[in-house]
Amino acid sequence: MRSFNEFEKSLIREIINTPIEKKNADGEEVVMRCGDTLLRNFLKCVEIKIMPDKNSFELHFENEKNGSILNDLFDILSLIRYLEENSYLSIYPNPNAANSLDFFDPNYEKVGDIYFIKKTEGQSQKEMVTHPIIRTCRFICFIQIAADVQRLCSSTYHPTSALIDLAKDFKTQEMRNAEKNIKVAWWAIGTAFLTSLISIIIQICK
Repeated sequence: MRSFNEFEKSLIREIINTPIEKKNADGEEVVMRCGDTLLRNFLKCVEIKIMPDKNSFELHFENEKNGSILNDLFDILSLIRYLEENSYLSIYPNPNAANSLDFFDPNYEKVGDIYFIKKTEGQSQKEMVTHPIIRTCRFICFIQIAADVQRLCSSTYHPTSALIDLAKDFKTQEMRNAEKNIKVAWWAIGTAFLTSLISIIIQICK
């Protein structure tokens, strides 16, 4: 098993700590383990939009995004692929989103090229604030990446018990066994040394 950096560990914790379902403001059960939600949360974007030809995609942000967006995206997709290939994560296509190309934050409502935050309880129509998209990042010539993004966004995910166990300390059972064996070895060495020391002291005292 490879090691994980802090960014990857935070993504894994998000995966295992996200409930399967959660009630929304209307009391309806909403599936929380959606790939588009996971991706939006970590890229901190409002919308993920796949172009109709599926050869490119756009990320829309309400605020300025610092750092390398593409590198973060590569890291996320690479980790998801690793977890899936090693039976740590199961990804299931969502039939209702199979042909979807536009995935945006449900806290926003799309109006033309801008978004506005939905009215919360007790908030008047006049208090609703409009938020233009400040930054759009479009990635072209990333055909496979666009396909991977669309696949993840249109799927639900499920962490296996192996991933839940791994996230406790990010050590495999083999690594834990190795550490245990090292402790046993040191205990045996310490016991042998103490036994020898006691024997020497007894011999001296005779």
